[in-house]
Amino acid sequence: MLNYQDYDVDFRELELNENEQKVVLDYFNQLGEILFNNNIDKLIENELEEKTKKESRKAS
Repeated sequence: MLNYQDYDVDFRELELNENEQKVVLDYFNQLGEILFNNNIDKLIENELEEKTKKESRKAS
């Protein structure tokens, strides 16, 4: 769970209320998870492509 109080000073400067703060932090948390998962998927895809290339070379 995110600690909203860590960002309290920044949110006060932006004049965001508590609900708006939660929306902002939840959005960036979800975005971070999506980017992290996308990076993992890309690594797996690249590894599979490399394995396929190696197998093709062996077959030649």
